Amino acid sequence: DLQPCPNGSFSCYMTQFLAAPPTSKEYRRWRERFVRDRLRLTVLISIVLLTVLAIINLTVVVPALTSSTSEQATLALEQYRLYPYIFTIQQLGVVLNLLLLRRGATTQQLRWHFLGYLTAVLLIPQISFMLLGETTIDLGGWILFFMLQAVFIPVQWRWHLVSQIIMLAVVGASVVVFRFDSPGVPAEIQPSIYFFLLVLMLCVFGIADLGIYLYERLLRREFALRQQLQLF
Repeated sequence: DLQPCPNGSFSCYMTQFLAAPPTSKEYRRWRERFVRDRLRLTVLISIVLLTVLAIINLTVVVPALTSSTSEQATLALEQYRLYPYIFTIQQLGVVLNLLLLRRGATTQQLRWHFLGYLTAVLLIPQISFMLLGETTIDLGGWILFFMLQAVFIPVQWRWHLVSQIIMLAVVGASVVVFRFDSPGVPAEIQPSIYFFLLVLMLCVFGIADLGIYLYERLLRREFALRQQLQLF
């Protein structure tokens, strides 16, 4: 609902675009219930997904790497030696998050649950390999679970942005600060691979966050219009 701007000023249109409708008490209460219910759904789906991925990795990927005689397959196989332990910790983390997610949780508490989900599903594997002096690259897992959050919790875009920054910061520290190599990726092409992954993830995150922002902006406007109709 952008209004005409003098001389077609780009800054004027951007100001209108970024200006969000006021947040009413009714909307905040609805958003708390929505985020709580969707967090619960996201966690339940993640438990199933983690289980399915574990079955595929342990019954298909690991046997295929084991039967291969290439050096790269051997290096990649090394990253699976901790997989059963990491999977167990991930499942315990998301289950604990689900059990602690109570009905009357405040916005502040829901934010910590949101970040707790990130920690259990994505940060635990990365930190575990960092303790071994390695960098793990799980592009499919990163995109899958970040997009899962974006689809099922399409509000609070700042929470999504913070969780993405945290993930990129941890991976960046592993690569740039500690200079940990990634097993299975030749050393000479690792910088190019990391740069490609960074650009790709920034594009994915940017599209997801923009969609969440626009969706919540629409929701706020709808709640504001409802309030106006009730006054009349």
